[in-house]
Amino acid sequence: MKQQVNVSFCLQQLLRVAPTVPSMSAYIWEQKQSRRSAKSGKKNALEAKTLDAQQLLASVMLGVEPPPYGCLLDLVDIAGGHCEKRLPVPEGCIGLLIGKKGENLKNVEKRWK
Repeated sequence: MKQQVNVSFCLQQLLRVAPTVPSMSAYIWEQKQSRRSAKSGKKNALEAKTLDAQQLLASVMLGVEPPPYGCLLDLVDIAGGHCEKRLPVPEGCIGLLIGKKGENLKNVEKRWK
């Protein structure tokens, strides 16, 4: 006694189990990214992250009194390299600030270079 096998049913079962293979056009039309575009992509991503961080800081500091040494925390001043604060000193205290032969000013200048 022979069993009859339905060929179309077997093919359907095989196709259902077999993994799908992408067409060749997916491999042919994929272009490799150039070094220049990869570098600009990294630069754009870094700029976006920096902007996001600045926006986060701005939203956190909204309505909060800035710290006394705000210029040290300001990213624009640090990046630009120009952080300058003026401190008004009474005339009677100028000698204390300068020190003997300008030692205090020299020490401050050395420390912040």
